[in-house]
Amino acid sequence: MIYGFEKNNPAYGAFISTLKERGLDYEEIRRDRVVVRIFGTVDSALREQLDRVSGRAGKLTLKRKPEDAHDGVSASSRARYLIAGPCSVESEEQIDRIAAFLSRLGVGYLRGGAFKPRTSSESFQGIGRVGVQIMAAAAARHGLKVVTELMDRSQIDDVLPYADIIQIGSRNMFNYPLLTMVGAVEKP
Repeated sequence: MIYGFEKNNPAYGAFISTLKERGLDYEEIRRDRVVVRIFGTVDSALREQLDRVSGRAGKLTLKRKPEDAHDGVSASSRARYLIAGPCSVESEEQIDRIAAFLSRLGVGYLRGGAFKPRTSSESFQGIGRVGVQIMAAAAARHGLKVVTELMDRSQIDDVLPYADIIQIGSRNMFNYPLLTMVGAVEKP
């Protein structure tokens, strides 16, 4: 659940005290107002108590915008997709065989690593742009969309023309320059 409070709202202190008394895990985001996100399950009795303490004016509702879909790919929490493929793209034959198989199974997305994050510079690091091109060609032949990981800002021109969905791996979850750049492109 998410609640928002204007700065200096007297209900805010009582609200936080209630969360602490109940032992709830929460986070506060402070900008021009204070947003409180509560983690875990909130039963109806607790919800009523929080609504009462917050003055009910603080409860926020999140809505998805219609533009949350791009090229048939929706960000809706109700949408379900199957994404499958090899860890790494190694050859045209490998990807075409896998794409054909996935298409027969009804999987809509071919995922493969063209750029591979490795802990050692001596390990196989993928075949790069060629790998993304191979995936795009196989996906087009078999009616699939392409999902691949982008690891570095320098790879955007290699990935963007071919990928339908750009994957960001856990190693880059705090790479804000990369996340900002990917957030500005018109792809999920």
